[in-house]
Amino acid sequence: MRGVIAVGILESLWKPKVIENFVVHSICFNGQKMIVKLKGTSELEIEKNNIDFYIKERNTKQKLFFKVTQELSEENLYEAIVDFTGNNDLLLENSVLDAYIRVKTNNNSKKFRIKSLHVDSMPQLLIDNRDASVVIIPYSTKNGNLSFKIEKPSVVSKVETVHLNENGILSLKGYAYYPTWDASKQNNITLTLHLRNENGDFEKSFQVQNIKRNDLGGKFTWSGYEVNINLVDLDFELIEGNEINIEIELRNNTLEKNNENFIETSTIQMLDDSISDQSIIIKDTHENEKEVSIKIRNKTKSVFLILNDNNLQIEVDTIFVDIGSITINAVLLSNHPLFQSVDGDYTLVMKKRFLNVIYEFPIHIDNSRFTFKANLNEMLGKGVLKEGIWDLYVNVENKHYRIASRMDNIQNKQKIISFPQQLVKGINSNAIVVKPYYTMHNCVSLLIRNYTYSKSINRININDTRMEIHGKINIMVPNDEIPNQVNGSIFINGRYGKSYDFPAIWKLRKTNKTNVEFEFSVTATFPEDKMTKMKDWVLDNITFESIICNLDFGEIQSRFPLNIRPEKIDKSFEDKLNNVPKIKRLMGKGKLTFYRIINKILPVQENTYVFQSYYGNSYACNPKAIYEELLLKHKKIKAVWVMKDLRKDIPGKPILVKPNSIKYFFYMAIAKYFVNNGNFPDFYVKRNGTIHVETWHGTPLKRLGLDVDPNSTAYAENTSKELLNRIKRWDYLIAPNHYTAEILERAYNYNKKTLEIGYPRNDIFYREGKEMKIIDIKKQLNIDPDKKVILYAPTWREEDRKGSKKSSPFELRFDLDQFKERFGDKYVLLLRLHYFDAARIHLLGYENLVYNVTHYDDIQELYLISDILITDYSSVMFDYANLKRPMIFFTYDLLKYATKMRGFYFDFKEEAPGPLVLNDIELYEAIENIDEVQKEYSEKLKKFQERFCNLDDGYASKRAIEMIFENGERR
Repeated sequence: MRGVIAVGILESLWKPKVIENFVVHSICFNGQKMIVKLKGTSELEIEKNNIDFYIKERNTKQKLFFKVTQELSEENLYEAIVDFTGNNDLLLENSVLDAYIRVKTNNNSKKFRIKSLHVDSMPQLLIDNRDASVVIIPYSTKNGNLSFKIEKPSVVSKVETVHLNENGILSLKGYAYYPTWDASKQNNITLTLHLRNENGDFEKSFQVQNIKRNDLGGKFTWSGYEVNINLVDLDFELIEGNEINIEIELRNNTLEKNNENFIETSTIQMLDDSISDQSIIIKDTHENEKEVSIKIRNKTKSVFLILNDNNLQIEVDTIFVDIGSITINAVLLSNHPLFQSVDGDYTLVMKKRFLNVIYEFPIHIDNSRFTFKANLNEMLGKGVLKEGIWDLYVNVENKHYRIASRMDNIQNKQKIISFPQQLVKGINSNAIVVKPYYTMHNCVSLLIRNYTYSKSINRININDTRMEIHGKINIMVPNDEIPNQVNGSIFINGRYGKSYDFPAIWKLRKTNKTNVEFEFSVTATFPEDKMTKMKDWVLDNITFESIICNLDFGEIQSRFPLNIRPEKIDKSFEDKLNNVPKIKRLMGKGKLTFYRIINKILPVQENTYVFQSYYGNSYACNPKAIYEELLLKHKKIKAVWVMKDLRKDIPGKPILVKPNSIKYFFYMAIAKYFVNNGNFPDFYVKRNGTIHVETWHGTPLKRLGLDVDPNSTAYAENTSKELLNRIKRWDYLIAPNHYTAEILERAYNYNKKTLEIGYPRNDIFYREGKEMKIIDIKKQLNIDPDKKVILYAPTWREEDRKGSKKSSPFELRFDLDQFKERFGDKYVLLLRLHYFDAARIHLLGYENLVYNVTHYDDIQELYLISDILITDYSSVMFDYANLKRPMIFFTYDLLKYATKMRGFYFDFKEEAPGPLVLNDIELYEAIENIDEVQKEYSEKLKKFQERFCNLDDGYASKRAIEMIFENGERR
């Protein structure tokens, strides 16, 4: 008996496993329905009506079930009709649906994850989901299962075949479509192919002539394309070694007529993996050899090109890194008759990336070979080379040839080879690190960086004797011998030219989260004879401009800027409690409860006004102008300003409350009037009888709210339920012009009182005594009164916070040394950056020339002292136009930014009241000829001002008070 049992157990253990699964046979669409056909390989006995197809949302676990029918024509073929009508709650953007089969057998049920093979290239199903459309995209998971992504519609552009012939003709065949566009009519959709490099300074366009249209079902059709591109005569020197993206542009001619968003672009992607990387040598009309490489990105399958001039190649033999030097040995290779003998004296060129900054060093070529030894201490100590990326070339016959390593056929050297990074003494013994590296496409470059970077500040404590700062910094490799304690200093540059350099002790600890991250705490001691006054001075000036930190490593000093945010300064017992996370959470809950109680039981105080500007970051903008006009009128009000910096010097002695403090919640509960240029947080419940004055913060250039294309990724953010609820709290909206009033009312469904009265913040431009104001502001900033002022205020580019860029230094697209040489005697430069960028910029060595005024409270005062504004796509242009002074639009990424400009309210390129310059050379020429620029654009500036500044006259604040508060008193 035991033997029988044992055999039974063994048989059960060794019994072959029956494969039970369902595999996707096909997926097609019909209107709002998806038809999924499955091939079953299950040995289960499946009875009729006992099989279901269902999808489960990955996060919420919500399920939708659909009946499955069996096809009679083919064994084990099943069909499910998935109807999404009425199931919008499941189809939320960025959600994922997993697909299953449920089979009922003998009072039990089994579920199977549906397997998929090649569904990634299938078309998208467009679903009308509430106010916006979404698409359902089938895809295969890592485990080969069927799932669906729910996303906003986007361009789908696929490549079926890629061919490059020996004549340099690149042939592409594929298809493209945009789910919400109907391309079924003749000439409804046109296609253009673009070649664009990553830097945004190269573009070549080709109109697609051969277009075929085919119906995919549902609401859209696709456009098949076939295009031939002649690569022979492209200027390879301009784009050599760079990635050239291939993009498809779809233009909807019907929408264009209606002034709607009618252009969408996308990089093209391979339909499958049938095409691998390939290269070919072509000859141009001058018999020059050029190499074209077609590359496929592994993850996205997107296609891009690498173009190299093979007429003459500079091939690296070795790169040797020694103490204080880098030695490059290279050979010149060419089959071209012109370069059979290139021996002689030439120059090696170092060019700073993105800039027109070039240094040349002599080299001697013998038997087609040369050796170049870079003496780093000399180059950096004398300031020849500075921070940034420097690309290396050899100048032969006035043409630059990139130094690279391609002949060994080793790809991705950047990931394989890492050269040692050297610590070098720069100008004034400042610590700099230098390393050679291979670019993504095996060219040679030098990376030069400051040794130390600020990363984050956790908290700051200032008392009568000292200042303590706690946070994190990055100290570049080599850093293994960094001591735990280092002497140094902290330099604070204050208002009216007063500054102090405090001795400091730095305590450092390597976190080991990365190989460069250190925790620090630094203690700066105040001088004994000034201790009583120093605390107040430091608190008043520490957030004025970047402070300069110094670490003393003996022979070298490591200097770096540190930007202080006022909210990081401990100024009260409540601040100290907030540094303990558990207590902070408990206090937050308690303060909200306190607010809700006070909001219900205490009466509204008729004379209490709450003012806030830019979320409490500054005393500025329209709320400031309205408040100061109330002071001039001697109104008896209890003014409460929401400020992160409680030491802010505000006239009239208002009550200052820190956001989320107990006092803040108290006044938010009992105030009658609320004046803001943004929105108050969602906790704020508007009480009966209270008045919310929304001043907004500028004339819109980019589309807002409901005006944003529903297919854009920004649509959800601009139309969120929370945002629209905040707008319902507005009682008055102040608009600078009719253009803005019309946009804000439409974009946010605002239907209360709009006051088209001009911007109160622009009154400063028309008031008497502004000349004295200019003198005082320049004194605060320590600007030479005899020098003119250029204000550079670019828009913030979100891509600068992605990837490695967010921790790397912010680089201007023009060279400060060249600026100093050409304009230093006449101008100073003010930089008004996004605070993310301001925290990453290094301005050491440019004192009294470049001023980081990012944290200066009121940009209107900076406009007032500026003789020239340099901007790009920022809305600062609208306010500055009041001054009738010249503007230059430094649009170095115009080609790259072009698609974003389609989200503008007007044709920026046509109506901009100043020249659009694309590089530093054009920028310098515009500054040098600023009088001619002003004359040339005087008519455009006049029209611009008439459209956007026609209501500004110096009395907007007065009108606001009369129409809101004085009318309120009469009520």
